[in-house]
Amino acid sequence: MKRRKMLLVLSVVVMTIFAGHMYAIAATAKNHENLTISAGGGHAMVIREDGSLWAWGINGNGQLGDGQGGDLWHFESLPIRVMDDVIGISAGGAHSLAITGDGSLWAWGWNIFGQVGDGTMVDSFMPTMVLDDVVKASAGDMHSLALRRDGSLWAWGSGLYGRVGYTADEAILNPTKIMDNVVYISAGHFHSMAIRDDGSLWAWGGNGFGQLGDGTLDDRREPVYIMSNVISVSAGENHSLAIQEDGSLWVWGSNEFGQFGDGTHSYFDEFYPYPTRVMENVAAVSAGRFHTIAILADGSVWSWGSNNHGELGIGMEAVFWTFEPAPTKVMDNAASIAAGSGFSLALNPKGEVWGWGFNEFGQLGDGVLEDQVTPVSIIDRTLLPGADRGEAIYAPGTGNYVFIIIGASIFLLLAVMAVVFHLKYSKRVWSFFCRARK
Repeated sequence: MKRRKMLLVLSVVVMTIFAGHMYAIAATAKNHENLTISAGGGHAMVIREDGSLWAWGINGNGQLGDGQGGDLWHFESLPIRVMDDVIGISAGGAHSLAITGDGSLWAWGWNIFGQVGDGTMVDSFMPTMVLDDVVKASAGDMHSLALRRDGSLWAWGSGLYGRVGYTADEAILNPTKIMDNVVYISAGHFHSMAIRDDGSLWAWGGNGFGQLGDGTLDDRREPVYIMSNVISVSAGENHSLAIQEDGSLWVWGSNEFGQFGDGTHSYFDEFYPYPTRVMENVAAVSAGRFHTIAILADGSVWSWGSNNHGELGIGMEAVFWTFEPAPTKVMDNAASIAAGSGFSLALNPKGEVWGWGFNEFGQLGDGVLEDQVTPVSIIDRTLLPGADRGEAIYAPGTGNYVFIIIGASIFLLLAVMAVVFHLKYSKRVWSFFCRARK
């Protein structure tokens, strides 16, 4: 009798643990409201709802922050966990920035121009704290920007073309104050942009393609005024985008690949150095290297520009020198977007992260080293509890959890029935067989 009771108790404990584990997985799959995404030159990052930071893609300069690096061909095609308590991120050309809950800014990756901001020019394979009291950060190709709580803007990294806001071209190895009264920032490939608290937009740095928008092609080593009533801005490689208070989208710079989104494209030596209105009802925008993606007020995602690797996500065959100069719808119901170098990311309100475009080095984080011309799921395949370096837990959608739970329930029911049968009828069955043998 004691033995049977022990078996029964053990069975109940095992079933309770198993059921609890299945419930935890199912609940986690639906709880991603606070995710944040960022796409860089060849890597990407996401913040999960628990504040953990995950990264994937190229890692030759340590830009993933996992302690690896030094091999230019090293990459991770599945997300790996980097650090915790993160509230803000920005992926640059080959370096990364992250803000933790206490306002401290951490940086790692490529550092030949001092873009990490740790006072050296040596690549950093692990996160290093470089500044405190930070509320927003933006990583460019070879420089970095940080906005502190008091509204002051700080910059460091390559000084070429004046992108860090100084007259000299030498590298700035430590964060240095640029201007005050700033509320929003964006670091591009050669230039930088900032919005002040009065809604005015300012820009500085390389301007060979008219990407500053000041009506000239002259580099600016100090911030210059561009336009007013701006609430958001995104600096790409050779073009820039701004959203005004009324939801109108403005663009300037190079339109060689149709990255303006007005249905036209220009020759390589034609530039537009002044803001041009191209779209209405825009809620968010992100400038990639040669393409653009935007979210409209209804949550729909639209893209235009270069499509060499399928970065527009519209199903168009990806071949060299293909582009689409008119906005084309990609998907519905998006909360945020991020355009990288030849690839794109989107996050929906359910917390599902989707990616498309260039994927030769795992930039999409789906574990498949093939370019994708339409959105593929990233977060549900890899970022479940227990996933770690080199380990992927497949769960492509919430519907799969329903089948998992149903299957688990059936299994548990059968297990309970087996235990009950054993406890209640085992003696009778054994007696029957013994009599039959006689």
